Amino acid sequence: PPRHWDEHSKVPWLYSPTRHGGHFVSYDDEESMQYKVDFARELGLGGFMFWEITADRNETLLDILQSARTP
Repeated sequence: PPRHWDEHSKVPWLYSPTRHGGHFVSYDDEESMQYKVDFARELGLGGFMFWEITADRNETLLDILQSARTP
């Protein structure tokens, strides 16, 4: 399915229709993670929380989070 972008929440999402409805998935990618890092910096937040990151096989999302540790 094609990647869509939610401009309000700044996250990508996918939808795959089926005969009985469909499957909706939202997730983080490099673009959405960078928005979150920038948002946390803007608000002066002290950290991040994420629910599940094992699909970050190349650690690109972790690299973006790590970059938030340096001003």
